[in-house]
Amino acid sequence: MKKAITTIVLVLITHLLQAQETCASYQSAFPPPYPSSYPCMSSFLTTYPLCCSTEFSTFCLNLFLSHCPTSSNACIVEQCKPTGCSNKPMPFCPSPCPSYSTSTPPPGPNPPNAIDGVLFELFYFDGGCCMDTWDNLCTTALDSIACLVCNDNNPNTIDAASSQLGCTHTPVPTTTTPYVEVKAKVFLEGAYIAGSHGLMNTNLRSAGLLPTAQPFTISPWTYTGTESFASASAIPTNAVDWMMVELRDSKNPSCLVGEGAGILLSNGQLRAASDTSRGVRIDGATPNTNYYIIVRARNHVALMSAVPVFCSTAQAYDFSYGMQGARGTNQQSLLEDYDPSPTPFDNIYYYGMKAGDFNGDGRIVTNTNPVTSDFLVWRTHASTIRAYNKTDCNFDLMVTYKDYNMCIANTGHLGISFVLDPQGLIIGTCPGC
Repeated sequence: MKKAITTIVLVLITHLLQAQETCASYQSAFPPPYPSSYPCMSSFLTTYPLCCSTEFSTFCLNLFLSHCPTSSNACIVEQCKPTGCSNKPMPFCPSPCPSYSTSTPPPGPNPPNAIDGVLFELFYFDGGCCMDTWDNLCTTALDSIACLVCNDNNPNTIDAASSQLGCTHTPVPTTTTPYVEVKAKVFLEGAYIAGSHGLMNTNLRSAGLLPTAQPFTISPWTYTGTESFASASAIPTNAVDWMMVELRDSKNPSCLVGEGAGILLSNGQLRAASDTSRGVRIDGATPNTNYYIIVRARNHVALMSAVPVFCSTAQAYDFSYGMQGARGTNQQSLLEDYDPSPTPFDNIYYYGMKAGDFNGDGRIVTNTNPVTSDFLVWRTHASTIRAYNKTDCNFDLMVTYKDYNMCIANTGHLGISFVLDPQGLIIGTCPGC
């Protein structure tokens, strides 16, 4: 709960409202990450008025990072508050966090090349999660880190933690319906090409079987979005399949903020059907906010991001780099272990969603009870050829024993509670901070 607004904050709000009247980007779908009254933000908007008159795009963010340098050093991050910006030292530098060497390390690359901003804020706030084993208490604290650490006590700003910007406090847009674009990278176990170093097959697209409109209108997804291509020829030649994206509240992951559908490309990039250079659009979500990202496929177990992701036009999330990319234990399959050179310890790993969830319930069951088990769904469609069929989980255009074998290899796998259906999903106003 926000604290009572002080006289100083009231003055800040007055300046904020005045700034918003003269800076159109604060009322766009993608507003700047700080109010214009913040020291460096004000000088930046004066220097680059284009980013004031339009939306605060990726181009503007890159300019901002050059104009207002924030450290990429894992030991220092710049944190901005209404009183100004300052660098905070990492308590345990220059050595990486000891918890990365434990049996249950923090999420992210291990060993870490750099400590993500959200994790940094947590380690600074609670050093025990860095010194000791990463546990459920650390995960719980991470869920609300933007609320605990980045709270500027201003009800007209949205508090978040970014790997590039440290704490951010975005003015709430009031005249434009906000949205977020999610650029996720994810691989499907069934479509992955062995030894390809990060590619999936495009058999459905080559055979002309990919539908022009998103296919998740049926149960269990019942998604009513209108994402589509104008014609079959407009579908990118490197398209693999349609997928869904959900954004969940960082403090209560059972709360659905919004959802959208997009097209998965052969290199693992998930993009908008309307423009494959852009991310999947989630209406109603506010940019520069931390959200959990969930990705869903027609025949693979859904994944949820390991941490709340700072979502803006410049941010993406890579599920594929390691097992720690997804929340939970053993949620992905190792698809390839690639050694690019004789140098030791430089292997590249590719992970992906587990194949065989034919009924989309977040679990893989291959017995005959319940009657909706994945095995029975497969048996109903067995021997189907050249059709857009969810039980063709290896995307070879046929429903055969090969699909069943992929399913049976993952039998008993259970997705985390937040991706199961329905699991008490909350739709509506999320608690936020």
